[in-house]
Amino acid sequence: MASGKDSLSTEERNLIKNVKEDIGPLQRYRYRLTYDNTAAQYNLINTEQKLQELVQKEESFINEMELTSCPDEIKVMQKKLDGLHQDYFVLRQTWWRWRSEFTEYLSRAFDLWRSYPHWYLHRVLRNDCALKGGCCGRDCGCCLMRATTSGQNRKLGTGHCSIECACCIRSRGFDLTDSRKAEVRDLFRLSDSTHRYDDQILRASMWGLMKDSEENPLDLINKHPPLY
Repeated sequence: MASGKDSLSTEERNLIKNVKEDIGPLQRYRYRLTYDNTAAQYNLINTEQKLQELVQKEESFINEMELTSCPDEIKVMQKKLDGLHQDYFVLRQTWWRWRSEFTEYLSRAFDLWRSYPHWYLHRVLRNDCALKGGCCGRDCGCCLMRATTSGQNRKLGTGHCSIECACCIRSRGFDLTDSRKAEVRDLFRLSDSTHRYDDQILRASMWGLMKDSEENPLDLINKHPPLY
């Protein structure tokens, strides 16, 4: 964790002083110093993916409850919601466990990037969502709204479509079985590896960066649907 201004290098101080509207040089400098410290970063992103899935599942239950007047059905769904609330609590603790492992440079880079509410609309992350069949590939605008609809209590679950996204389920016309959901989770679980996919998701999620690009991360935030 960052211990304050005393831990800043002279170069980082100068980059902060001259950052203006382009945070790219500062983020790339920090990345060069901590790019190989990835285990905690991958664990944190994997935890965020679980949080996104949970929050989207909660939203589906809440919508279903609003559409039914059957007391028994409401009671069953409320019990499921209570379980999800507990799951969120545990995942929030898990998120903080990995967040607390960040080095000082990484911590400052992460806090800067995540200070922008629409950070997750980074070009790489939107492209990933669209190509997986998510809402960034349609004109529904679901992903665009999540920065404001998730709320402060579910801020850690803000992000792109998961296998529990109700809009995606309606669009494809079917829900996945539990075993198929497990396959998808395993397929996109990030690992501390040299895989290109894992690396590009890591850069965009943690730093706002894109490999072999000198673009300002803020210019990579795309708020205009649809992507395709």
